[in-house]
Amino acid sequence: MESLAQGPAKGGRVAELEYKTITAPRRLRKVKGVKGRDELLAYTIGELISAEAAEGWRYLRTDSFTIEEKSGFFSKPATVQRSVLVFARELRRQPRPSAPEPAPAPALQPVQASAPAPGGFSANEPAPQGGGDLGGASRT
Repeated sequence: MESLAQGPAKGGRVAELEYKTITAPRRLRKVKGVKGRDELLAYTIGELISAEAAEGWRYLRTDSFTIEEKSGFFSKPATVQRSVLVFARELRRQPRPSAPEPAPAPALQPVQASAPAPGGFSANEPAPQGGGDLGGASRT
């Protein structure tokens, strides 16, 4: 689970932090060379913290919660203890992409004046079709 919050001031600014929680392991796997449950627990938690630190997460604390849990449909709820490890890291903001530079305006080409063609139209413009009706309405 990850969330966002304001962290302590750092260098005159308030750091925005994101948080992550990981359920603490309930069962310990055997590890060669590690003896005793206490050492095995310390080794397992150390491995979890190291794995998260490699991704930029900083271990903050472990919190324990008492919850009611049912083991079956007809069973009574039992009170159990669950623990989570809490990690934080500074929020990694993606740099805002700068607005693309506008394309340079095409260079203006000088217009050469030409003598008007018969009918009052320039030689560069096509003459209107349909008998010269510029109003767009058709006559019937």
